[in-house]
Amino acid sequence: MCGFPLADTNSAIAPKQRETLRLRILIPLTVALCLLLGAFFWGTYREGQRRNHAELEHNIAATEAVFSGYLEKDSQTMAAALSLIVDDEQLKTAFESGDRQALLKQAEPIFKQLLGEHHVTHFYFTDVDKVNFLRVHQPTRHGDTID
Repeated sequence: MCGFPLADTNSAIAPKQRETLRLRILIPLTVALCLLLGAFFWGTYREGQRRNHAELEHNIAATEAVFSGYLEKDSQTMAAALSLIVDDEQLKTAFESGDRQALLKQAEPIFKQLLGEHHVTHFYFTDVDKVNFLRVHQPTRHGDTID
């Protein structure tokens, strides 16, 4: 014989007790496992949300910085162009005298340059009463109020 006692049929656990023991162990174990998995998935979801939010904030800040840079560059370009226009005595004389054709003749080359170099699509001369004196981009339209 081998030295291990054989199980006594009288000491064996009854099938009903075995089932009860199994349920008393498996149910809490299954619930604990489900809770752990749920906590893991919830934590993973929250971390993903946090990362998405942080990335969105970063992208918004980067976009604002790029947009501000473009806006600043365009503002400087327009300021430089405006100073050239304001200092042009022939434009001033034509505008002050009310000579629309002379003003168009002086302003058209400037408009074409602004259009080609800076994509400026509209160029107006408006009087102090906000009445359009000349649209260089549409010379036949004038006399309306610009608000």
